[in-house]
Amino acid sequence: MTAVRVYSKNPPRCMNAPTKAAAITRFHQPLAKVDIKTSESGGALYNVNIPCCANNSMNFSRPLAGRKHLDITGIAKDRTIVETLRNETSPKREHPAQPERKMPTYFLTGANRGIGLEFVRQLAVNGNNKIIAAVRSKENDYSELEALASNGNVHIIECDVSSTDSISSLSFRVAEILSKTGDSLNYLFNIAGINATSSDTSLSLDPASLQRHMDINVLGPAKIVETLRQYLARGAVVMNMTSGLASLTIAKDMTKCCTYSISKAAQNMLTLHQARDLKKQAIVICMDPGWVKTRMGGKGAFVEPEVSIKGMLEVIEGLKKEDTGKFYRFDGSQCQW
Repeated sequence: MTAVRVYSKNPPRCMNAPTKAAAITRFHQPLAKVDIKTSESGGALYNVNIPCCANNSMNFSRPLAGRKHLDITGIAKDRTIVETLRNETSPKREHPAQPERKMPTYFLTGANRGIGLEFVRQLAVNGNNKIIAAVRSKENDYSELEALASNGNVHIIECDVSSTDSISSLSFRVAEILSKTGDSLNYLFNIAGINATSSDTSLSLDPASLQRHMDINVLGPAKIVETLRQYLARGAVVMNMTSGLASLTIAKDMTKCCTYSISKAAQNMLTLHQARDLKKQAIVICMDPGWVKTRMGGKGAFVEPEVSIKGMLEVIEGLKKEDTGKFYRFDGSQCQW
């Protein structure tokens, strides 16, 4: 069925003066509706209904005869002008093709196992996601990650976050992947980290261990963001994987893993500085994944990796510009500094 607008300069005489004046004023407003139907004999008919007043209207039908524009002046006493908006003979309006939405691109470290591997696993399910998964060395076992890369949307590269030389060469590796499609990085996740001397206390700190923790847990994320900043899309999200043990508030009641917690507290401070330095370009947060059942989590861990990563991705997807510099937990709650 095709709708046609009917316009009138001279409304039907049965209209009273105020109504007629209003109708004349509304010359370019539809005063009637025309429906075009196919008759039983196969011919097209247009049916016109012109409201004259509350209890009166004019109805008539005439053959369409394939015309696009109908002039029923003379049929209706009010010299009606009819404009066909659509009919079977009119060409369909072509809408301009919408540009394809580029795939979101993720970069993350520590992708070969634990939390990093689970991030890749969940992200790779969506074929629209492009994941650049960094591992410390391809000489180590990363067969599970390779299996995920078979989908074609996971790119595996080397990056040793403890080595500034390795991080410096990261720019070339990432640029090589991004240049193929002209994409930018929408998400940057600093996940790689260590907790190598978990039994130490403030009375048994090992200088070499503290230095190594600071290099990997603090300096590494700092230099990665510095190196990849040029590839960040406007509004990108940078997430630094931290820990509840980094909270000074929590440490008032519970101290554990002294070297690790010191390095993660420093990483939280790094996050605040990055949030300020990148405020016009990116949203920067730190995230506590919970005590996750991974090799690093060890005994006592109770949060399933699937649950933790699913929760973190939901938090990240809901971030707004004003959330930059915040300290989140995987369940969406905010941690105390």
